[in-house]
Amino acid sequence: MGRTTVVTPSGRRIRSSVRAAIHIGEARADIDAMVLAAGDIRGPVDGIIGTDILAARRFTIDYVQRRISFDLREDQGAVSMPLTHGANGFVVMLPQHDAEPPLQFIPDSGTATVVLIARKGRRLPPVTPLALAGVEAIGGVRVGRSVVLEELRIGSIRLRDQLAVVMTASSADERMGDGLLPLHLFARVTFDAPGGSLTLVADRESLIPSP
Repeated sequence: MGRTTVVTPSGRRIRSSVRAAIHIGEARADIDAMVLAAGDIRGPVDGIIGTDILAARRFTIDYVQRRISFDLREDQGAVSMPLTHGANGFVVMLPQHDAEPPLQFIPDSGTATVVLIARKGRRLPPVTPLALAGVEAIGGVRVGRSVVLEELRIGSIRLRDQLAVVMTASSADERMGDGLLPLHLFARVTFDAPGGSLTLVADRESLIPSP
């Protein structure tokens, strides 16, 4: 048994790790698995599937059908964008303004709202401040600011008037990039890490594909 570090928007925690064999459908992997404490996750959850297992696979999360399938979907109106995988897990680049570097977001199936991380020299999308809010994750609870996200450009999709949380860089690990993109806002999400793309299908009024 070893030790590993958990990195989340609310901070870092050190947890034990063990060697384990994981089966997901027909896929099998021998990995170093983190052992969570009893209070790390709420609800009837036995574990979290990490990107170290999924990075070599092509898979689709279908939020409408509530299924994960290891194939590629051809959807009319889908929006694709470059996807990379590294020490930070999966990362997508989201251009927002001309002549400015794209924002680096982690596509996340576990976050309830958009999380923005305010860093010096980085221009975040426009927001309307509301009140202080707690961000709870495996790493604990940290205080952020609840806001209304006026618009976030996700390829040709516009995410508008969404509740979000802004964390300061001092309270969030630098490896979290500029924020977390909640995937449950979409009908289907296809990860093609070997091909370097993330494909999204919108089905909500707040997700408006541009003409």
